Amino acid sequence: MKKILLSIILCNMHAFACEHLDGHWKSDNAMSLAYNSTLESLPKNKKEFIEQVFGYAEIIHKGNAYHFLPLPTIEITIEGKNYPFFFEEVKVEGVIHECSSEKVIAEYPNGIGTAVMNFEGPDVYWVSPDGDWREYFVRIK
Repeated sequence: MKKILLSIILCNMHAFACEHLDGHWKSDNAMSLAYNSTLESLPKNKKEFIEQVFGYAEIIHKGNAYHFLPLPTIEITIEGKNYPFFFEEVKVEGVIHECSSEKVIAEYPNGIGTAVMNFEGPDVYWVSPDGDWREYFVRIK
């Protein structure tokens, strides 16, 4: 019984131990482009995608909840071809595995996976799902 209770307490600590992540965050196109433009190995089609898509996404973090806000469909052009691109709403609860002023590591279900948020101050973090490019987010609330 003590082991089960301890597990519940630890799980709750992970869920609410990262208060500096709480807030409304928005993708920052200028910061993302400033970093990604320095990457010579980034393929042209990926650069085109980043230039057109970064700057729209909005995420609300609260405790262990992650809410990716829906946005209207936009049209992007990659290698001369037009494509619709949409931001689907996602609401999930995850587990915070690491929480420090430099880094938050959270695991989310439903195909989102593990998110590593690298902080460059209290109101700016970046993610790098592929390990080469970065998307920066700034706190707006």
